[in-house]
Amino acid sequence: MRPDLLLDARNDLNRRLHSDTFINQVRVSTMWGSDSETFGVAQATDWRQQQWPQALETLQRSVPMAEVYRVTEPMTHIVEALANGMSGIEHVPRRDEVNSYHGIVYFERPLPVYDVRGNRMLIHWMTWSPVNVGDPANPEHNRDEELGDAGFLITSWNDTQVEPDEVMRSMGPSYLAEHMRYMGRWAPMGLDVTVVDARVGPPYVEATEDQIERLIADGVPRETAENGSTNTLRYVVALWTLLGQTLTELREERPRKRKRFGPQRMPQPESVTVVTLRRRASDPDHDPTSVEWQHRWLVKGHPRQQRYGPNNQWVKTIWVNGYVKGPEDKPLIITKKIYDLRR
Repeated sequence: MRPDLLLDARNDLNRRLHSDTFINQVRVSTMWGSDSETFGVAQATDWRQQQWPQALETLQRSVPMAEVYRVTEPMTHIVEALANGMSGIEHVPRRDEVNSYHGIVYFERPLPVYDVRGNRMLIHWMTWSPVNVGDPANPEHNRDEELGDAGFLITSWNDTQVEPDEVMRSMGPSYLAEHMRYMGRWAPMGLDVTVVDARVGPPYVEATEDQIERLIADGVPRETAENGSTNTLRYVVALWTLLGQTLTELREERPRKRKRFGPQRMPQPESVTVVTLRRRASDPDHDPTSVEWQHRWLVKGHPRQQRYGPNNQWVKTIWVNGYVKGPEDKPLIITKKIYDLRR
């Protein structure tokens, strides 16, 4: 997606976040409203209902100033692989360890998510915002004097203009058309809060016994209900981790200049940050030219002995940053080596 279209989408989300119809749909779909039982899941907690005004205000304030990222298709594979390979004891980074306090990211290849009914959903967009998440009823939210109640508000969305997921398609063409009339491209999938330094947790969020019984009564097999839903926090933490890796290349793309009519209601970001795999320049001393590789693969950062000086008589150890190797037009093969990435 071109930079100007990404920025237009970000601005469209900002505009819709001030529409009552859009806001109510987001609240119900993400289980922050008192009528969330209509989705066959346990009613939203009192805490969520009480915190909804703050969550909405945070989102409305954050989106206009969010740095826009585009994650290329190969890089999205890496994000998914890293998220799936986490042990669960990794921690949510502190705010000063994340590239941008406020961010919105578009994944060229959508990330797969399974809900409590076993439906396969697709994340095209995610946002994050700093937020205070203190909850007197839950000491875990204020467990450290240094950390206080600092956290992040994280949202995820299916883009119905790009590819409606299984849930949206199951509603039928008329529902999808009506949805896009009021919601545009934005199908809300999650709006979650996490505290910094919290563990990312297992791949799936277990359903409560109450939720399981409700789902079974609604026709969902017990085995499916007990599986829970995908832990999307792992995706955003994986992305944050990769943004700090030498394997990753961040480059700016500027939108095409266009004539704009009418008043400018908000400052326009000057560029989009593209998140892609780092390529290495050709090294004739180490890259054989006669081999026709049939795939691309990741080379981890590693030390190498390099000769230098008069007649190359001296040797020193240099560090070669991680990079992707192989022809651009070949498929990327990911192995478990990617799971060992560290900040």
